Amino acid sequence: FELTLPRMEAVGDKAGAGAALVNMGNCYQRLGEVARSVPFYERGRALLEEAGHREWLRNALVGMGKVQRDLGQYARALDTYEALLRHQKAWGDKAGADKTLQRVCHVYLARGDFQKALKAYSQVREQQEARADRAGVASTLNQIGLCYCGLGDYARALSTFEDVVARQELLGDKQAMAAALINMGSVYTNLGDPWTAYVHLKRGLDLAMEAGHLTWQVNALANIGNTYLGTGDATRALLAFDRVLELQKALGDERGVSDALTSLALAHTAAGNAVLALELHQQALQMAQARGDFASTVHDHAGIGRAYVALGEHAKAQAAFEQCAALARSRRLTQPLVAVLADLAQLHLDRGEAALALASAREALGAAEKLLGGLGEEQGATARAQWAPLFATGALAAARAGDPAAVFMFLESGRAGALLDDLDTREALRWKEESLPPELAQLDLEARAKERAARAAYDLAMQGDRRAERQDAGRVLDEASHRVHQVAGRIQRELKLRAEFFYPRARTLAEVRSALKAGQALVLYGLGKDEALALVVRPEGARVVMLGTASDVVAACEALDAGDRGADVTPALDVLRQRLVAPLELVEGVDQVLVSPEGALCYLPFVLLFPQPVAMTPSGTTHALLLDEQVGPGRGILALGDPDYAGVSQGAQAVYHRGRPLTALPATRVEATTIGTQTLLGVEASETRLLEVLAKEPRWRAVHLACHGLVNTDKPMLSSLALTRSGEADGFFSALEVLRTKIPADLVVLSACETAKGKVVSGEGIVGLTRAFMFAGTSRVICSLWKVDDAATQALMVKFYELWSPKDGSKGLATAEALRQAQDVVRSQERWKHPYYWAAWVLWGLPD
Repeated sequence: FELTLPRMEAVGDKAGAGAALVNMGNCYQRLGEVARSVPFYERGRALLEEAGHREWLRNALVGMGKVQRDLGQYARALDTYEALLRHQKAWGDKAGADKTLQRVCHVYLARGDFQKALKAYSQVREQQEARADRAGVASTLNQIGLCYCGLGDYARALSTFEDVVARQELLGDKQAMAAALINMGSVYTNLGDPWTAYVHLKRGLDLAMEAGHLTWQVNALANIGNTYLGTGDATRALLAFDRVLELQKALGDERGVSDALTSLALAHTAAGNAVLALELHQQALQMAQARGDFASTVHDHAGIGRAYVALGEHAKAQAAFEQCAALARSRRLTQPLVAVLADLAQLHLDRGEAALALASAREALGAAEKLLGGLGEEQGATARAQWAPLFATGALAAARAGDPAAVFMFLESGRAGALLDDLDTREALRWKEESLPPELAQLDLEARAKERAARAAYDLAMQGDRRAERQDAGRVLDEASHRVHQVAGRIQRELKLRAEFFYPRARTLAEVRSALKAGQALVLYGLGKDEALALVVRPEGARVVMLGTASDVVAACEALDAGDRGADVTPALDVLRQRLVAPLELVEGVDQVLVSPEGALCYLPFVLLFPQPVAMTPSGTTHALLLDEQVGPGRGILALGDPDYAGVSQGAQAVYHRGRPLTALPATRVEATTIGTQTLLGVEASETRLLEVLAKEPRWRAVHLACHGLVNTDKPMLSSLALTRSGEADGFFSALEVLRTKIPADLVVLSACETAKGKVVSGEGIVGLTRAFMFAGTSRVICSLWKVDDAATQALMVKFYELWSPKDGSKGLATAEALRQAQDVVRSQERWKHPYYWAAWVLWGLPD
């Protein structure tokens, strides 16, 4: 081409000279000397425009735009592509214009202009669908998912990436599947779920290696480094990011190098190397600003601020945080905006600037709703947990500013989330096969069928003596169970998207006060980073009570072991009363207490602390919502007891009870027979029969389930009640299945061990069976905090029903009062006076 160019110029062939220059630019680009290609493209373009040569002018503009994008010259790249679009429209080149629009999308995405990118990619997708370009649609959807992720709309991002994986599996494109899986992994990392993130990233990495795609391999390694950071393993994160930086330099990817420096800086901050972190962030920031990369610039400003905080230079930290927030607002970058506002709020709080801290926390809370909405039960709880410090900082700032209404707002917003999310749109989210999109209904059916087959194979393998077969069967069963879990989360998200429901607004303090009756007090406990507080809400007003250091409160909770019948609990109870109850001064005019706990307080038997009857509630907003939904009393008590565990599936037992055997519960037969107006006993005590009988009444007075309760604190939706196996029903009525069921009842009693337990989510409460039954249609659930004694439980339950729903038809006591009096009767007996025998039972929901 160097030989050709002077000859073309000598004969005045502008088109030929322009083509030679463009080809020289292409050569330099392919040799990796991208910067050297720029003047050749520019000279070639000028000659080709004079000559009016369409094809080579198009080539010049395409090559030039790509080089400018690769060099991070995003504004210039957009100008080049806009010029190309004008030419293509003038030439009537619709197909070419469509491709150029995709190039424009890529630039918007690269510079972090996600709103414009999303709009442009949506146009591209419409064009691809019109010409039935399946591969193109799948590729564009992946980019759309990245836009949602950048905008902080994680629910839509996950759904989009899942759609991409399904499409690419059909197309057999391993590279594209790898990209989608790695992108999904990054979303899960942002949602505070590094373990699920790692599963997706490892699968994506394996596919990228099979496809021989080095860029996506490096991308996967970078995201795996982020999962290490998410689990607090700064050392492994540093090793991962060092390797990523080395690979990005070898690839000549300037943006990749910049992002690797940012990641390294974050890891060094986590490892306590703030000075080095600051240097790396500043280096990465210069690179990001030079290429006009909004998103990376935002992240580096935030990182610089955090490094300054670690170094004690608060004024510099504030300036960096404010720069970051301004840019994040201008580009609608939700996740970094929420994070940096939370940092600003904590910084102001540490400096004693309560009003400024409250203002930053308020803005962060408003933006956080977009990040946290539209997710499934467990995903939403996990995502909210990582923002618990924001809710705690906001509540403490409001307390110091003397604003009880704002304290209430922050406490409620943190804990009202998932259950309120579900209750508020219960019918829209009702999970029925006929109401699901066909592809999701099919996924659900396939996942459950594979799990049933895996359980059957596991049962068969356990009958043999070959250890390898058992291990293989166990692995397949784990994978099948995980798939059911994964599909369920996706369905919950999709139903919320279809209902256009994202994040519920907590009710105001005034609204919740008006929902309380005379004599009721709602106590919302909050555990901050340093301080604990309580907000006492009564119909006539609200006040904040400071409870001392949070660590002391948690230590006092952990010192109480009322579930050990041999322990002397008096000293621990005295400490807890002094820390959690006495400061509230709930004596005069309070005859009923509603407790909304947090963290370690979720497992406290508050019946041992308050002299008044106590009911637990997820939040004040939930209490008001349950009151709004309350209908007339139901009829009849359906009691299930003494399930037959003889034919239990070992496969199902492995999933729900870690393979441990289930012992018979003959005492529950007497309990159910004494209590119920209709009973399901022995072989009748199955999930199939339970659902059949439940449907016979529009609303039950009570549903009493006396059986084994199995708690899974890692995956709370797998917490279950062990019933009789029947047909395809495996005998384990899981929280996930409860969510799919309609159980209209005034009260559900889970007369089983530890049914009040689940996954304690920081700032929110317990995710598990209790919330599942509330979603299914009951406004009250009685459950247990620890393993209970059969005989004492039977006596307590019989007495409770005598007081709550007398068989002579007379009016019974309120639920909370009936439970308290039944507990008093049990503890009055010498053999059962220890709290182990009676204090485990708690009421969640409405007290009467």
